[in-house]
Amino acid sequence: MQRRYLELDSMRGLAALMVVVYHYSTWHEQSLGYSSTTPLFNFWQGSLGVELFFMISGFVIFMTIGNKTSITDFAISRFARLFPAYWVAVIFTSILLLLAPIPGREITLVQAAVNLSMLQKWLGVPSIDGVYWTLAVELSFYFLIGLCALTNQLKNIVVWSACLLGAAILVWAAETYLALTTSNAIKHTFLLEYGNLFVAGIMFYLLILHRHGYRYHAIIGISLLVEALLRPEAAPIVSAFYVMFYLLYSNKIGFLQQKYLIYLGNISYSLYLIHQNFGYVVIDIMEQYGLANSISVLIAPCVLSILISSLMYEYVERPGIKFFKRFRAGVKQSGVQCS
Repeated sequence: MQRRYLELDSMRGLAALMVVVYHYSTWHEQSLGYSSTTPLFNFWQGSLGVELFFMISGFVIFMTIGNKTSITDFAISRFARLFPAYWVAVIFTSILLLLAPIPGREITLVQAAVNLSMLQKWLGVPSIDGVYWTLAVELSFYFLIGLCALTNQLKNIVVWSACLLGAAILVWAAETYLALTTSNAIKHTFLLEYGNLFVAGIMFYLLILHRHGYRYHAIIGISLLVEALLRPEAAPIVSAFYVMFYLLYSNKIGFLQQKYLIYLGNISYSLYLIHQNFGYVVIDIMEQYGLANSISVLIAPCVLSILISSLMYEYVERPGIKFFKRFRAGVKQSGVQCS
């Protein structure tokens, strides 16, 4: 039975909080503007919470797929984890934007319908919420790691990780020094932009699992080098994330096991999905009624988003996961009986 790393739940909660605060402060000002308020502070670093999410995903997904009895089990578990909450978030956000349009973020019913597939990135349809871009990256990672499992290549994950990092460096060099371009679709599909973070997460899991291995340290170091090449301004903050994982490896991060952070980690997926446009609508309403100031435009949407996310977690995420577990168990049992 795989261990539950509560520290990772806390780290996920921190990542979610970083992104939420970033959107309600810095990004709201940059993309929509404040009419009656000014942001409390410039927190562009909060956007890097997404990169921490990717590292955690690499760790957890590799651990998960190694404990699944089949690729079908893995696919069903990922579907159950992603889609029920996502469908509710798409419907919630679509209704919200149709009833209370945000200038520059208008949507159509067709656009919303395509978004339900989570494939809008590859279909050339804009997401109804900007945060959904990360889901395309996650789906690509699931596809590639699933392909490794299907072809019995998980045992060679270090080699394939090195190949991915090498490809990312080559693409960066070609674009930087030869002025060549690589399509965004290719970059997303083959994780040439953010694959280094998933790789780092996988290597940290293997390092913790085996408790030694210079090659794991080497790949982790190269993945951080790729971060410095692709996103030099982000590298110092992301380096701190690497330190957090090394503390996890050294069993020295137990101080993160705080109930409120663990809870935020539990609801982080729903919170991530619904917070942005919902928060902007809340801020706009507050400004219309003269209720906005630097503190309130941060606290009010945060509290309301957390409340809605808690409901989604309790009544959508958890029941959805349980339903698909029962469904898979029923299919297996039927197969045994038929045989």
